[in-house]
Amino acid sequence: MSTVKKQTNSNKQSNVWIVGASTGIGRALALHYAKNSLSDGVVISARSADKLASLKAEIEKFGTPCTVLPMDVSDAKSLVQAEEHLSNAVDHVSSVIINAGTCEYMDSNDIDPAMARRVFETNYFGALAVSKIALPHLRAARDKEYSASMVFVSSSVTYQALPRAHAYGASKAALRYFAECLKIDLQHENIN
Repeated sequence: MSTVKKQTNSNKQSNVWIVGASTGIGRALALHYAKNSLSDGVVISARSADKLASLKAEIEKFGTPCTVLPMDVSDAKSLVQAEEHLSNAVDHVSSVIINAGTCEYMDSNDIDPAMARRVFETNYFGALAVSKIALPHLRAARDKEYSASMVFVSSSVTYQALPRAHAYGASKAALRYFAECLKIDLQHENIN
């Protein structure tokens, strides 16, 4: 029997961890958090250490502390190193945005299971691995009365099939389903 934690009305934010932060949506979110002082600090992760270093410099121009945590969500060794570094680098992570993703297109005349596995490895299994790393941090932040949340970046392709997006769409649909199940599992813990 699990105990239900008391509901917190706190909107306090500590650090936000953005995975897949080097380009696109992830980069824009990191800059948005920094520019608008939405967190005490920003932790940024992606494969490209060079792009992360450049982004860190931009974030710190806003006066927001930034921690660079290079990692490849599809590489087990990289994930272990990131988990160790995260625990040592920041006191709290109250929000995690899992945005890492990849897209490869499939030709129906040449269905490629190996390519589909690569896409799933990043878009689905990588997100699950980051979730596993993030949850203890979110629980610890929640216990210190921070508002805790985990966000998964998916795609509208999960609702509407697109040509050649077989692997990408399926991986994002799997991710959406995982996120919806996790939301149900975590609602009694006050993790959004």
